[in-house]
Amino acid sequence: EDEEQQNISKIEKISKEIEVLKVVIKETQEEISQYLQKKETFAPQEAEYSKKIEEKKIQIETLEKEFGELQNLIYNKKLNIQSLEYEKEKIKDYLKQVYNIEFEVLPQDIVIEALSVCLEKRETLKKKIDNLGEVNLVAVEEFEELSKRQNFLNQQKQDLISSKEELKKAILKINRTSKEIFLETFRKIEEEFKNNFRFLFGGGRASLILLDPENVLESGVEIEVQPPGKKLQNVSLLSGGEKALTAIALIFAIFKIKPSPLCVLDEIDAPLDEANVDRFTHLLKQFAKISQFLVITHNKKTMSCADILYGVTMQEKGVSKLVSVKFAETKNAEEKTQPIEST
Repeated sequence: EDEEQQNISKIEKISKEIEVLKVVIKETQEEISQYLQKKETFAPQEAEYSKKIEEKKIQIETLEKEFGELQNLIYNKKLNIQSLEYEKEKIKDYLKQVYNIEFEVLPQDIVIEALSVCLEKRETLKKKIDNLGEVNLVAVEEFEELSKRQNFLNQQKQDLISSKEELKKAILKINRTSKEIFLETFRKIEEEFKNNFRFLFGGGRASLILLDPENVLESGVEIEVQPPGKKLQNVSLLSGGEKALTAIALIFAIFKIKPSPLCVLDEIDAPLDEANVDRFTHLLKQFAKISQFLVITHNKKTMSCADILYGVTMQEKGVSKLVSVKFAETKNAEEKTQPIEST
């Protein structure tokens, strides 16, 4: 009985422990459910962190690769530095032995050019040194001689510059004087031209116009005329006889201002009619007082004004002969003309 009682006590005790364990299991299951819910909540963050971890791993691998490359580059640079140091020492020895120059790189010097540029400059300087050739022992004397030559040439250059400036001033003065003389002569010629034109045409008016008044020394001249009963027009629009009369008026106007001891007129009266020839011969007689005229003409009225006639004839075929006739002196013997007849 005691044993049975003990067993019953044990059973009751175990039953109570089972109930307690059931409660604990239930609570634990609830906690597990809560943890599972929290896990689902943290799942996106877990995925995001996993992704970041993978990216960081890739970055780490890249950095490790770059680090390895930098280590290799540093190693190569060290080798280059050693090579350059060796080359520098060779250059220093060469400068000391050949040119007796102590070369030293100052610590404050800053390299501002790439090595390739320096090497290229070095090659250029080497070529220049080679082109210089051997040392010229008379270089000082040659330099002094060339310096004297340069000073002489500089002095000559300065003299030329001074002469150039003086010539410019002279040209300006000549141009100014020429312009004044030209304008004065032009006005006189224009006035005489107007008088001659009115006489030859029996009226009308004419003028000489400068095409470029601002640059008279290089300006062209245009002739505008207005014969009696016609509109003002350019000389190129006149008839042949009118052009000839206008040209005669201009020629005699120029001849009046700037006379010449001899004047040759070749068929100048060919386009003129009888009345205009009379006016022409009248002018010719007036100007014959101050100069001699050789007139080549076929006009009888023009010939009648001459003191001496020269003609060419052909009495025999293929043989030309010069014939001259001298007229008797008249009361107007001072009017001298010498027309020539061409046949």
